[in-house]
Amino acid sequence: MCEEQNADKSAGGIFGRLCRALSDGRRDIRTTSQEFSALQSNQARVDFAYELLKEYGLFPKPRDNCKNGEVALDLRQEGNNLFKIKKDQLALIKYTDSIAHAENGSEGLSLAYANRSAVLFEHKCYNECLE
Repeated sequence: MCEEQNADKSAGGIFGRLCRALSDGRRDIRTTSQEFSALQSNQARVDFAYELLKEYGLFPKPRDNCKNGEVALDLRQEGNNLFKIKKDQLALIKYTDSIAHAENGSEGLSLAYANRSAVLFEHKCYNECLE
C-alpha cells in the first residue's frame, strides 16, 4: 500500500507530472528549461523548482501512516540474521528500516533501537548508540 502511494511521489514521478503540466501550454518548456539552466546555485534551483511545483499544484500529499508491526518484525529478524554473519552495515540498514515501520511505543520499536545500538556499539560509534 505505501509503496503504491510513494511511486508517484518519487523524484521521477514528480518530474514526469511536472513535464506533463508544462506541456499544457501555460509556459514554454524551452524557456523554462533555459531559465533553470541559467541558475547559478543549488538554492536558486530549488527555489525555482519549488515555485513551479506550487504554480502547478504538484506538491505530494502527506503520506498515510505506513507503520506495520509485521513488516518491522521481519526487517528486524533480517537484521539479526545479517548481524550474526557480521554483515553489520546491512544489519544497520534493516534495523533502521524496522524502526521506521514499527508502531510508536511498541516493543518492536524498542528492540529495533536496541539492535541498532548494538551494531553501532560494535563499531565504537558510542554517541550514535544514544540517538
